[in-house]
Amino acid sequence: MTPKKIYKRFEIGSTITASKIVLFLYDKERNRKMIVKSKTPFLARVTGIKVFKLGKVYLSSCGERSFTPTDTIALLEVRRGVMSKPLYVQGEDAQIANEEYVIPLLVNQFWSELAKEEMSKMSKEFTRDAKGRWK
Repeated sequence: MTPKKIYKRFEIGSTITASKIVLFLYDKERNRKMIVKSKTPFLARVTGIKVFKLGKVYLSSCGERSFTPTDTIALLEVRRGVMSKPLYVQGEDAQIANEEYVIPLLVNQFWSELAKEEMSKMSKEFTRDAKGRWK
């Protein structure tokens, strides 16, 4: 999707559900490739749109690097909580969540009961050490 189509469909601050995230890796020929990784469906809040470039990295004889872009892709930048790192989602893989599921972006906002239950289920899946702390 182009950035204009994403802006028309999703507003910054809206809550979405998604089940795939996008990662970028370099292969043996130094090509930057996009990989779509499936996850269990999750709730997130849209915090922006980011445009990534796909292409190839060339190394010169003196060790300098140059990047030649071959394609661009616009992705939604989403966060699952207040302090979490951004995840990138394709616009085709995201849907606007029901109004009942609200993820507060600020600490002083209130959580809905459904969001509390969902976050409680997610926290039980985290691995813990012998004292019960999250790893």
